[in-house]
Amino acid sequence: MFRLRLLTITLLCALSAPAWSNSGVPGAQLVDKKDVTPSDRSDGWVPRFKIGASVNLGTSSNVVGQTDGTTFTLGLQAEGGFDYFKGSHEWRNSLKLTEALSRSPAIKKFVKSNDALSLESTYLYAFKSLPWFGPYGQLQVDTAIFQGHAVSGDQVTYNIARTNGTTEQRVGTTLQTSDPFQPLLLREAIGFFARPYKTATHEIEFKGGFGARHYFANGTLTVKDDGGTPEIEVVELQTVHQGGPLIGAELRGKISKRGIGYTMGAEAMIPLIKSEESTKGALELTNVLFYASVSLKLVSWASLDYSLRALREAQVLDEFQVQNTLLLTFSWDLIAPPPPKK
Repeated sequence: MFRLRLLTITLLCALSAPAWSNSGVPGAQLVDKKDVTPSDRSDGWVPRFKIGASVNLGTSSNVVGQTDGTTFTLGLQAEGGFDYFKGSHEWRNSLKLTEALSRSPAIKKFVKSNDALSLESTYLYAFKSLPWFGPYGQLQVDTAIFQGHAVSGDQVTYNIARTNGTTEQRVGTTLQTSDPFQPLLLREAIGFFARPYKTATHEIEFKGGFGARHYFANGTLTVKDDGGTPEIEVVELQTVHQGGPLIGAELRGKISKRGIGYTMGAEAMIPLIKSEESTKGALELTNVLFYASVSLKLVSWASLDYSLRALREAQVLDEFQVQNTLLLTFSWDLIAPPPPKK
Protein backbone atom coordinates (compact mmCIF):
# COMPACT_ATOMS: atom_id res chain seq x y z
CA MET A 1 0.00 0.00 0.00
CA PHE A 2 2.83 2.40 0.82
CA ARG A 3 4.43 1.59 -2.52
CA LEU A 4 1.23 2.47 -4.38
CA ARG A 5 0.78 5.76 -2.54
CA LEU A 6 4.38 6.77 -3.19
CA LEU A 7 4.09 6.09 -6.93
CA THR A 8 0.78 7.93 -7.20
CA ILE A 9 2.12 11.01 -5.40
CA THR A 10 5.22 11.02 -7.65
CA LEU A 11 3.13 10.98 -10.82
CA LEU A 12 0.70 13.66 -9.65
CA CYS A 13 3.59 15.95 -8.71
CA ALA A 14 5.06 15.56 -12.19
CA LEU A 15 1.71 16.40 -13.78
CA SER A 16 1.26 19.58 -11.75
CA ALA A 17 4.43 21.22 -13.12
CA PRO A 18 4.59 24.47 -15.21
CA ALA A 19 2.30 23.36 -18.04
CA TRP A 20 -0.77 23.61 -15.85
CA SER A 21 -0.02 27.20 -14.96
CA ASN A 22 0.21 27.96 -18.69
CA SER A 23 -3.40 26.71 -19.18
CA GLY A 24 -2.61 24.33 -21.80
CA VAL A 25 -1.49 11.98 -27.95
CA PRO A 26 1.65 11.60 -26.91
CA GLY A 27 -1.79 10.88 -28.31
CA ALA A 28 -3.52 10.17 -25.05
CA GLN A 29 -6.06 7.38 -25.37
CA LEU A 30 -9.38 7.37 -23.55
CA VAL A 31 -10.62 4.12 -22.07
CA ASP A 32 -14.19 3.25 -23.02
CA LYS A 33 -16.44 1.15 -20.81
CA LYS A 34 -16.44 -1.51 -23.51
CA ASP A 35 -12.66 -1.51 -23.85
CA VAL A 36 -10.72 -4.45 -22.51
CA THR A 37 -7.71 -4.03 -20.24
CA PRO A 38 -4.43 -5.78 -21.18
CA SER A 39 -4.74 -8.23 -18.31
CA ASP A 40 -8.10 -9.44 -19.70
CA ARG A 41 -7.08 -9.80 -23.36
CA SER A 42 -6.64 -13.10 -25.13
CA ASP A 43 -3.55 -13.70 -27.23
CA GLY A 44 -3.68 -12.52 -30.85
CA TRP A 45 -4.66 -9.39 -32.78
CA VAL A 46 -7.16 -6.96 -31.25
CA PRO A 47 -8.61 -4.42 -33.75
CA ARG A 48 -10.71 -1.39 -32.84
CA PHE A 49 -12.03 1.65 -34.71
CA LYS A 50 -14.61 4.30 -33.94
CA ILE A 51 -15.70 7.64 -35.36
CA GLY A 52 -17.27 10.59 -33.61
CA ALA A 53 -18.76 14.00 -34.26
CA SER A 54 -19.25 17.07 -32.07
CA VAL A 55 -21.32 20.25 -32.42
CA ASN A 56 -21.18 23.51 -30.48
CA LEU A 57 -23.63 26.38 -31.10
CA GLY A 58 -23.83 29.68 -29.22
CA THR A 59 -25.45 33.07 -29.79
CA SER A 60 -25.04 36.48 -28.16
CA SER A 61 -27.02 39.71 -28.36
CA ASN A 62 -26.28 43.01 -26.57
CA VAL A 63 -23.66 41.32 -24.39
CA VAL A 64 -20.98 43.68 -23.09
CA GLY A 65 -17.59 42.91 -24.62
CA GLN A 66 -18.96 40.49 -27.23
CA THR A 67 -19.93 40.81 -30.87
CA ASP A 68 -23.57 40.05 -31.64
CA GLY A 69 -24.05 36.92 -33.66
CA THR A 70 -23.74 33.15 -33.69
CA THR A 71 -20.66 31.03 -32.98
CA PHE A 72 -20.68 27.57 -34.54
CA THR A 73 -18.14 24.75 -34.21
CA LEU A 74 -18.29 21.41 -35.98
CA GLY A 75 -15.82 18.62 -35.12
CA LEU A 76 -14.99 15.17 -36.41
CA GLN A 77 -12.90 12.45 -34.72
CA ALA A 78 -11.61 9.06 -35.77
CA GLU A 79 -9.71 6.72 -33.47
CA GLY A 80 -8.49 3.19 -34.07
CA GLY A 81 -5.89 0.62 -33.23
CA PHE A 82 -4.48 -2.77 -34.12
CA ASP A 83 -2.80 -4.38 -31.11
CA TYR A 84 -1.09 -7.74 -30.72
CA PHE A 85 -0.61 -9.79 -27.55
CA LYS A 86 1.27 -13.07 -27.25
CA GLY A 87 2.71 -14.22 -23.93
CA SER A 88 5.37 -11.70 -22.92
CA HIS A 89 5.01 -9.73 -26.17
CA GLU A 90 2.82 -6.65 -26.50
CA TRP A 91 2.61 -4.52 -29.66
CA ARG A 92 0.31 -1.50 -29.54
CA ASN A 93 -0.58 0.46 -32.71
CA SER A 94 -2.93 3.43 -32.68
CA LEU A 95 -4.24 6.19 -34.94
CA LYS A 96 -6.13 9.32 -33.92
CA LEU A 97 -7.47 12.10 -36.14
CA THR A 98 -9.20 15.24 -34.83
CA GLU A 99 -10.65 17.97 -37.06
CA ALA A 100 -12.74 21.03 -36.22
CA LEU A 101 -14.09 24.08 -38.06
CA SER A 102 -15.35 27.25 -36.34
CA ARG A 103 -17.26 30.33 -37.39
CA SER A 104 -17.69 33.37 -35.12
CA PRO A 105 -19.26 36.86 -35.41
CA ALA A 106 -15.75 38.38 -35.57
CA ILE A 107 -14.64 36.07 -38.42
CA LYS A 108 -17.65 35.40 -40.61
CA LYS A 109 -16.31 32.31 -42.33
CA PHE A 110 -15.39 28.80 -41.30
CA VAL A 111 -11.74 28.44 -40.31
CA LYS A 112 -9.76 25.48 -39.04
CA SER A 113 -9.67 25.45 -35.24
CA ASN A 114 -8.24 21.95 -34.74
CA ASP A 115 -6.28 19.66 -37.03
CA ALA A 116 -4.24 16.85 -35.51
CA LEU A 117 -3.15 13.46 -36.82
CA SER A 118 -1.23 11.08 -34.53
CA LEU A 119 0.20 7.65 -35.36
CA GLU A 120 1.92 5.57 -32.68
CA SER A 121 3.51 2.14 -32.54
CA THR A 122 4.94 0.71 -29.29
CA TYR A 123 6.48 -2.71 -28.69
CA LEU A 124 7.05 -4.05 -25.15
CA TYR A 125 8.56 -7.29 -23.92
CA ALA A 126 8.04 -8.31 -20.31
CA PHE A 127 10.64 -10.59 -18.74
CA LYS A 128 9.11 -13.86 -17.55
CA SER A 129 10.92 -13.58 -14.23
CA LEU A 130 9.79 -9.92 -13.88
CA PRO A 131 6.45 -9.63 -15.71
CA TRP A 132 6.16 -5.94 -14.80
CA PHE A 133 9.53 -4.95 -16.31
CA GLY A 134 11.28 -5.18 -19.69
CA PRO A 135 12.58 -3.41 -22.82
CA TYR A 136 10.45 -1.34 -25.17
CA GLY A 137 10.67 0.57 -28.45
CA GLN A 138 8.38 3.35 -29.65
CA LEU A 139 7.77 5.33 -32.84
CA GLN A 140 5.29 8.23 -33.06
CA VAL A 141 4.32 10.74 -35.75
CA ASP A 142 2.33 13.93 -35.04
CA THR A 143 1.26 16.31 -37.80
CA ALA A 144 -1.67 18.17 -39.40
CA ILE A 145 -3.22 17.13 -42.71
CA PHE A 146 -4.46 20.53 -43.99
CA GLN A 147 -2.92 23.96 -44.60
CA GLY A 148 -2.62 26.26 -41.60
CA HIS A 149 -3.70 29.92 -41.63
CA ALA A 150 -3.62 32.94 -39.34
CA VAL A 151 -7.00 34.65 -39.75
CA SER A 152 -8.09 38.12 -38.64
CA GLY A 153 -11.50 39.80 -38.83
CA ASP A 154 -9.92 43.00 -40.23
CA GLN A 155 -7.08 43.66 -42.62
CA VAL A 156 -3.77 43.71 -40.74
CA THR A 157 -0.04 43.82 -41.43
CA TYR A 158 2.00 40.70 -40.66
CA ASN A 159 5.71 41.22 -39.88
CA ILE A 160 7.47 37.94 -40.70
CA ALA A 161 10.91 37.29 -39.20
CA ARG A 162 12.69 34.75 -41.41
CA THR A 163 15.33 32.32 -40.17
CA ASN A 164 17.93 33.90 -42.51
CA GLY A 165 17.66 37.20 -40.59
CA THR A 166 15.45 39.08 -43.08
CA THR A 167 12.02 40.60 -42.39
CA GLU A 168 9.04 40.43 -44.69
CA GLN A 169 5.66 42.22 -44.55
CA ARG A 170 2.30 40.99 -45.81
CA VAL A 171 -1.06 42.77 -45.63
CA GLY A 172 -4.43 41.02 -45.55
CA THR A 173 -6.97 39.17 -43.42
CA THR A 174 -5.41 35.72 -43.95
CA LEU A 175 -1.81 34.50 -43.84
CA GLN A 176 -0.90 30.93 -44.76
CA THR A 177 1.34 29.58 -42.02
CA SER A 178 1.92 25.97 -43.07
CA ASP A 179 1.51 23.43 -45.87
CA PRO A 180 -0.33 20.13 -45.49
CA PHE A 181 1.49 17.69 -43.18
CA GLN A 182 3.58 20.50 -41.70
CA PRO A 183 4.99 20.79 -39.17
CA LEU A 184 5.75 17.09 -38.71
CA LEU A 185 7.16 15.71 -35.46
CA LEU A 186 8.79 12.28 -35.55
CA ARG A 187 9.68 10.77 -32.18
CA GLU A 188 11.60 7.57 -31.48
CA ALA A 189 12.48 5.94 -28.17
CA ILE A 190 14.16 2.80 -26.92
CA GLY A 191 14.77 1.69 -23.35
CA PHE A 192 12.99 -0.05 -20.49
CA PHE A 193 9.49 0.14 -19.04
CA ALA A 194 8.07 -0.74 -15.62
CA ARG A 195 4.48 -1.33 -14.50
CA PRO A 196 4.75 -1.49 -10.70
CA TYR A 197 0.97 -1.28 -10.30
CA LYS A 198 -1.58 -2.89 -12.59
CA THR A 199 -5.15 -4.06 -12.04
CA ALA A 200 -8.12 -4.73 -14.31
CA THR A 201 -9.11 -1.04 -14.14
CA HIS A 202 -6.00 1.02 -13.31
CA GLU A 203 -2.40 0.98 -14.44
CA ILE A 204 0.81 2.96 -13.86
CA GLU A 205 3.62 2.77 -16.40
CA PHE A 206 7.12 4.31 -16.31
CA LYS A 207 9.55 4.50 -19.24
CA GLY A 208 13.19 5.48 -19.47
CA GLY A 209 15.93 5.25 -22.06
CA PHE A 210 17.19 7.13 -25.12
CA GLY A 211 14.97 9.24 -27.34
CA ALA A 212 15.31 11.04 -30.68
CA ARG A 213 13.16 13.81 -32.14
CA HIS A 214 12.95 15.19 -35.65
CA TYR A 215 10.90 18.37 -36.03
CA PHE A 216 10.41 19.09 -39.75
CA ALA A 217 9.22 22.70 -39.92
CA ASN A 218 11.20 24.57 -42.63
CA GLY A 219 9.01 27.40 -43.96
CA THR A 220 6.35 26.97 -41.24
CA LEU A 221 5.21 30.21 -39.58
CA THR A 222 3.80 30.81 -36.11
CA VAL A 223 2.22 33.96 -34.66
CA LYS A 224 4.25 35.45 -31.80
CA ASP A 225 2.68 38.89 -31.37
CA ASP A 226 3.97 41.11 -28.55
CA GLY A 227 0.87 43.34 -28.61
CA GLY A 228 2.99 46.50 -28.53
CA THR A 229 2.43 47.46 -32.18
CA PRO A 230 -0.56 47.42 -34.55
CA GLU A 231 1.33 44.90 -36.69
CA ILE A 232 1.23 41.19 -35.90
CA GLU A 233 4.63 39.59 -35.37
CA VAL A 234 5.21 36.20 -37.02
CA VAL A 235 8.33 34.02 -36.83
CA GLU A 236 9.55 31.31 -39.18
CA LEU A 237 10.43 27.93 -37.68
CA GLN A 238 13.28 25.67 -38.72
CA THR A 239 13.89 21.92 -38.85
CA VAL A 240 15.54 20.52 -35.71
CA HIS A 241 17.00 17.07 -34.94
CA GLN A 242 17.74 16.01 -31.36
CA GLY A 243 18.71 13.01 -29.25
CA GLY A 244 19.24 12.32 -25.56
CA PRO A 245 18.04 10.61 -22.37
CA LEU A 246 14.28 10.25 -22.01
CA ILE A 247 11.98 9.60 -19.05
CA GLY A 248 8.19 9.40 -18.85
CA ALA A 249 5.27 8.28 -16.69
CA GLU A 250 1.62 7.53 -17.41
CA LEU A 251 -1.44 6.72 -15.31
CA ARG A 252 -4.52 5.36 -17.06
CA GLY A 253 -7.68 3.57 -16.11
CA LYS A 254 -11.44 3.58 -15.91
CA ILE A 255 -14.20 3.81 -13.33
CA SER A 256 -16.79 1.53 -14.89
CA LYS A 257 -19.62 2.25 -12.45
CA ARG A 258 -19.50 5.95 -13.34
CA GLY A 259 -18.57 5.53 -17.00
CA ILE A 260 -15.34 7.52 -16.60
CA GLY A 261 -12.10 6.82 -18.44
CA TYR A 262 -8.90 8.79 -17.89
CA THR A 263 -5.29 9.10 -19.01
CA MET A 264 -2.59 11.44 -17.69
CA GLY A 265 1.13 11.51 -18.22
CA ALA A 266 4.35 13.46 -18.52
CA GLU A 267 7.54 13.06 -20.55
CA ALA A 268 10.90 14.86 -20.68
CA MET A 269 13.93 14.54 -22.95
CA ILE A 270 17.30 16.29 -22.54
CA PRO A 271 18.78 17.02 -26.03
CA LEU A 272 22.47 16.22 -25.54
CA ILE A 273 22.70 15.78 -29.33
CA LYS A 274 21.50 18.76 -31.42
CA SER A 275 21.55 19.53 -35.14
CA GLU A 276 21.65 23.30 -34.51
CA GLU A 277 24.02 25.15 -32.23
CA SER A 278 22.46 27.11 -29.37
CA THR A 279 23.69 29.48 -26.69
CA LYS A 280 21.49 27.62 -24.18
CA GLY A 281 22.57 24.50 -22.36
CA ALA A 282 21.00 21.07 -22.71
CA LEU A 283 18.94 21.46 -19.51
CA GLU A 284 17.51 24.79 -20.72
CA LEU A 285 16.52 23.11 -23.99
CA THR A 286 14.82 20.15 -22.29
CA ASN A 287 11.70 19.07 -24.18
CA VAL A 288 8.68 18.64 -21.92
CA LEU A 289 5.26 17.15 -22.65
CA PHE A 290 2.22 17.01 -20.35
CA TYR A 291 -1.07 15.46 -21.39
CA ALA A 292 -4.34 14.44 -19.80
CA SER A 293 -7.77 13.32 -20.98
CA VAL A 294 -11.03 12.43 -19.27
CA SER A 295 -14.13 10.92 -20.87
CA LEU A 296 -17.51 10.78 -19.16
CA LYS A 297 -19.86 8.32 -20.82
CA LEU A 298 -23.39 9.79 -20.88
CA VAL A 299 -25.05 7.06 -22.94
CA SER A 300 -23.68 4.27 -25.12
CA TRP A 301 -23.26 6.65 -28.10
CA ALA A 302 -22.46 9.99 -26.44
CA SER A 303 -19.77 11.25 -24.06
CA LEU A 304 -18.35 14.44 -22.63
CA ASP A 305 -14.61 14.55 -23.43
CA TYR A 306 -11.86 16.85 -22.14
CA SER A 307 -8.24 16.78 -23.24
CA LEU A 308 -5.16 18.84 -22.38
CA ARG A 309 -1.82 18.83 -24.19
CA ALA A 310 1.10 21.11 -23.32
CA LEU A 311 4.31 20.73 -25.35
CA ARG A 312 7.55 22.67 -25.01
CA GLU A 313 10.12 22.16 -27.78
CA ALA A 314 12.54 24.82 -26.53
CA GLN A 315 14.86 24.76 -29.54
CA VAL A 316 11.91 25.20 -31.91
CA LEU A 317 9.73 27.61 -29.88
CA ASP A 318 10.66 28.53 -26.31
CA GLU A 319 7.05 28.57 -25.11
CA PHE A 320 4.49 25.96 -24.15
CA GLN A 321 2.20 25.03 -27.04
CA VAL A 322 -1.06 24.48 -25.19
CA GLN A 323 -4.27 22.87 -26.41
CA ASN A 324 -7.44 22.53 -24.32
CA THR A 325 -10.51 20.81 -25.73
CA LEU A 326 -13.94 20.18 -24.20
CA LEU A 327 -16.47 18.47 -26.45
CA LEU A 328 -19.80 16.72 -26.38
CA THR A 329 -19.01 13.79 -28.65
CA PHE A 330 -21.33 11.40 -30.46
CA SER A 331 -19.42 8.23 -31.35
CA TRP A 332 -20.03 4.92 -33.10
CA ASP A 333 -17.92 1.77 -32.77
CA LEU A 334 -17.35 0.46 -36.29
CA ILE A 335 -14.94 -2.21 -35.01
CA ALA A 336 -15.28 -3.03 -31.31
CA PRO A 337 -12.62 -4.94 -29.34
CA PRO A 338 -13.59 -8.50 -28.37
CA PRO A 339 -15.12 -9.12 -24.93
CA PRO A 340 -12.78 -10.04 -22.07
CA LYS A 341 -11.91 -13.67 -21.57
CA LYS A 342 -13.69 -15.45 -18.75
